[in-house]
Amino acid sequence: MMHRRCALVVVLAGACSADPPPPPVDLCDSTVASKVVTAGSAQLGLGDDCAPVAEGQQVGLVCGTQGGTMFLVNARVQDLDITAQHQGAVDFTAIGPGGANLTAVSIGCRVRDFTMASDGTMQLRTAYGLQLDPEALQTLQLEGASIQITAKVRDHLGQQATDTRTIVAHLPPACAP
Repeated sequence: MMHRRCALVVVLAGACSADPPPPPVDLCDSTVASKVVTAGSAQLGLGDDCAPVAEGQQVGLVCGTQGGTMFLVNARVQDLDITAQHQGAVDFTAIGPGGANLTAVSIGCRVRDFTMASDGTMQLRTAYGLQLDPEALQTLQLEGASIQITAKVRDHLGQQATDTRTIVAHLPPACAP
């Protein structure tokens, strides 16, 4: 009888023990990125308020504090599992005339905080500086050029939403050294 009680206690203790949480997922890991599924929707925006971008809209570049030139972009998503507890991964790219990649080499997938927007969607907490490749700025005529900006947003479940808009670039006055 005593053995049955001990066995029952051991079985119940095992059933009640909390499993350790799964390890955190690196949302920008290329093995995770290769397994994404399309879900939800994304909307490319501009600035901290995530103002919607219209197709063909003229968008000004801004000078960064370290001399770079960038677009201040944002993204809004719905139907992805991005909450205060679950960050989202963002990957913004800029493609210029003739398919030239204008995105700076240092830019890539980044894990960022999102916040609830007034319409119930989730948007980046702050604007994202999509820095352009300085060499591309020297070799391409960007003023008035059509540039495709793509926002990809991924959640911790491997779901991804994408939005691409073609904008017309407007260069700022030369950035101060």
